[in-house]
Order: sequence, then structure tokens, then C-alpha cells
Amino acid sequence: MDATFTTIVGIDVADAVDIVGDAALVEGTVTGDFAAEGITAGDSAVYNDFVFDPFATVAPLWTIGSFSFDLTSISVDFQNAASLVLSGFGWVSSTTAGLDTSYASWKFTANGGGSNFNFSTSNNVPEPAIVGMFGLSLLGLALVRRRRQA
Repeated sequence: MDATFTTIVGIDVADAVDIVGDAALVEGTVTGDFAAEGITAGDSAVYNDFVFDPFATVAPLWTIGSFSFDLTSISVDFQNAASLVLSGFGWVSSTTAGLDTSYASWKFTANGGGSNFNFSTSNNVPEPAIVGMFGLSLLGLALVRRRRQA
């Protein structure tokens, strides 16, 4: 007979998160493509358990409606007996035609009692390619100016 045991540890030494029931309710105001796709406060997202130390990509971390989020990086911002704060980056995608995959930030906070947690995802993150293009355009302008002065 095989048995699986789960050891519950304090949040100050935890290295993984187990979402009991694997669901999270949407709270607050839903905007943008999420609202356009009919997601509202009170809807339930399927949320997968994950290990943050050592971290491996979690695909998908959560799904709701036509959307999913793949977590590709994570950092422990704060961890003690009272709270855990994690942040990371990943990709939000949708099966709805016309909606592009977007790079997004992610934040997770939990209390020491383990009974409450919050997470948020935002795609207000500059994409590395856009930042690189901006830098190259500034360099180009500097070269043109230097050439005109010579």
C-alpha cells in the first residue's frame, strides 16, 4: 500500500504553495480584455500549486475563462512567520482569436495563518525588445547629431 504524506511547515520556512481546492475567486474591478471576455468579480480561477525554491516554470499557474498565465520567473520578496511575498513574471495568453500573448508581472502575498492569500497580474511591464529598440534609437540620434556637427 502506497501512501502520500504532506508536511505542513511554517510560512517562514516554506518553499512551496499548496492552494487548497485549487481555486481562487476574482475580487475587485475586472477591466480590459478580462472584462470584455465576461470575467467578473466572484468568478473562480483554477490555480495550480507551485514550488518557489527551487523554482521551475509553472505552466499554467492559473486559468480562467479563455485565459491562462505561465509563470516563468519568481523571487521571494519577503518571508517570515507572519507573511510571504513573492513576485515574478510570465505570459498571459488567451484562446480567443485576436488577443495577443502578453508579458506580465505577478505578485502573491499570504499570511502566516495560511487562510488568506492575494495575487494579482498586470501586463503593464515594458517588454525587453521595446526597451532595447528605444535605446538603439537614442544611440542612432546621437550618431546623427555627432555626424552633423563634424
